[in-house]
Amino acid sequence: MFDVLANLAPHPHLAIVRKRGHIEAILPFQGRKRGLARPLGAPLSDQHSLIVAPDSDITLTDVVSRLGMSGFVFTGLLQPVSGALRQVKAIAHVADLSDGIEAYMDWRNANWRDQVKKNDRRKRQGERQWGTMRIEIACPKTSNHFENFMRLKQDKFVETNRHNVLGVAWINAFLRALYQSPDPNFVGEITVLYFGDHLAGLEFGLRGGKAMHSWFPAFDRAYAQVSPGILLMNAMIEMCGTRGITKVDLGIGHDQYKRHASNAPVPVWSGTLPISPLRRAGALTYVTGLNWLQKTPASNIGSFVGKLERRNEMILSAEPSLSGRFKGYVAAMGALGN
Repeated sequence: MFDVLANLAPHPHLAIVRKRGHIEAILPFQGRKRGLARPLGAPLSDQHSLIVAPDSDITLTDVVSRLGMSGFVFTGLLQPVSGALRQVKAIAHVADLSDGIEAYMDWRNANWRDQVKKNDRRKRQGERQWGTMRIEIACPKTSNHFENFMRLKQDKFVETNRHNVLGVAWINAFLRALYQSPDPNFVGEITVLYFGDHLAGLEFGLRGGKAMHSWFPAFDRAYAQVSPGILLMNAMIEMCGTRGITKVDLGIGHDQYKRHASNAPVPVWSGTLPISPLRRAGALTYVTGLNWLQKTPASNIGSFVGKLERRNEMILSAEPSLSGRFKGYVAAMGALGN
């Protein structure tokens, strides 16, 4: 994947730390010299970490300091880091299938029986209206499902006033390259949900070895009444179990439907690790002001600032050009005003 991103992502780098001729640590990242570094592939990198030799005591702070960067912004770090500001813990939802799909389904039935029954009713309702439900993996050579996925997902970004990351040229090209990858052990896969001959939803996932990352779900609003995204996720997990896949990463979020499918949640952290004194002083001033704003009587100020902050990070990490960032900010202001 690094080879692909090295040709597409903005300002890609691979930091390698050696000690006595041996590789001590590796950090794939992107960013300009003396600027903020981000995980390589941001904002698509849902989980990231410094890759360290088993007996090494080197830290992320050590590596970022040696790079001459002013700091490191992370959104899915697998370990907390000392000295980070606004470091927030979240949960990456994971379906562990290592004991087999039958054991996993037994766990779901034992812990979330009501949700399993509700999903069964959704499936039956969809089949009564449009035909038998089925899923399949799209073939890049014989289908136009990449275009279908892009259309539906970007329509959703517009509908929900989110920044259209798939409209960014390098991200679009990166996903297409993954989808067309000849490597059978590391490839982007589109799983398609049908009712009869009707396309109801698609899921762009990333498969590596025995792991699947559920990345970008998209569905047709015409089928919203039966929650096609949830039906597709559950069916995709079951299909993964029959393919020898032992882990399905469902991503970070507070969505209840992900929690209902996650039997092996993984903690991750988001925040900023400032390195330069100037960056740390600015970050501390920002955090102090933000904490003050969130304590004001206006009940929605915290939510507003949080949305603005997430939108800003998405734009900064996805858009490599000043014109792209400007357009993103203009769209953000319009969205926040609605």
